[in-house]
Amino acid sequence: MKHTLIGLFAFWSLVACGAAADQPARKPDLPLEPLIEALDTGGLEKLNSHLDGGGKWPRITSDSLAAKEGITRQGELVALSNRLLRALRERAKAVAPVEIKALESDAGLLFSLGEKLWKADGYRNRATALLCCEFASCRCGQILILTKGGKMGPALPAVFIVRNPGDMLTLFIWGIPEIAPLAGSGLKEKLEKEPVTGNTWLEMLVALRKIELDGSTVGKLFNEEVSLRNEFLGTIISREDLSSLVMHQGWACVTHDAMLPALAMYLRNNGSLEQLRNEPTNATKFEAVMKDGVYRFSTKPVMRGLVGVGHMATFVEDLQNPDGISKRLFGADK
Repeated sequence: MKHTLIGLFAFWSLVACGAAADQPARKPDLPLEPLIEALDTGGLEKLNSHLDGGGKWPRITSDSLAAKEGITRQGELVALSNRLLRALRERAKAVAPVEIKALESDAGLLFSLGEKLWKADGYRNRATALLCCEFASCRCGQILILTKGGKMGPALPAVFIVRNPGDMLTLFIWGIPEIAPLAGSGLKEKLEKEPVTGNTWLEMLVALRKIELDGSTVGKLFNEEVSLRNEFLGTIISREDLSSLVMHQGWACVTHDAMLPALAMYLRNNGSLEQLRNEPTNATKFEAVMKDGVYRFSTKPVMRGLVGVGHMATFVEDLQNPDGISKRLFGADK
C-alpha cells in the first residue's frame, strides 16, 4: 500500500510538472518608474525620447478586461495613463506656439506618441492614442492657418489610416473583449465568422444592430454599446465606450483626408476665416471659393456626405480660441 501511494504521488507530480511546462511563461511586468520619471522631469518630449531609446510602454486595457485577466497592478497602470492624460491636457490648455517649426515639432511628437500607444495595445492606450492623433491634427490645422494653406505638417501615421469601413469594423471586433456587457456575448465570434458589410460605418452599424443574438437583436441587447456615438476622447478613456472609439478612428482619417485639405484649398483661394466662422450657414460663399466643383471632400468611411461649412467653422473656431483645442479633446471643464 505504501509503495502504491508513493507511486501515485510520483505520477501526479510528473503530470503537474508537465502541465506547468505546457503553460506559456508569463512575461515579467514592465517597470513603470522610468516612464513616470520621464513624464515628471521632461514631459511628453522626454517620454517620447525614452520610448525611442528602447523604453517600453505597457499594455493598458479597460478595467473589466484587466479584472478578467487577473492583472493585479491595474491601479498602477491606470495611474500612469492618467499621468499622461494630465500632461496632454496641460499641453492642450497652454498657449499654442506661434512659429511654424514649433507647431510641426508638436504635431510630430503627438503623432509619434500616439503611434507607440496604439501599438502597445489595450483600450485605454488606443483611446489615448487617438486623442494624441486628434491633437496633432489640430496642430496641422494651425500650421495651415499660419501658412495660408501652404503647409499642413506631418502625415498621418499608418496605424491610424482607415481605408474603408471594414477597417473600423476590425477595431470594433478587436475591442469587444474590452467592454464588459459585450465580452462573452458571442458577438465577436459571430462577426468574425460573418462580418457585416456596408459602404460606410453608419451602414455597417445599422446592419450590426440587426444581428440576431440570443433570441433578440444586438440593437436591443446592447443599445448603448452599439450605437452612433462620438463622445469626447478625453472622457471615454476611463469609461468603456467602444462605439465612440471606433467613430474617432474614422474621423481621424476624415480630418486628414478631407477636413485639412478643404481648409488648405479654402485658404489658398483667399477664403476669409472670419466669414467662415461668422457665416457658416452661407455655404455658397464657401463653395464659390473652392472653385469649379473641386468641393468634393468626402466624409467616408464614416458616413455619406461631404465636409461642409459646419465642420469647417467649428474646426477653425476650436483652433483659434485659447481653450478650443482642450474643449475639442476633453470637453468643457466642469
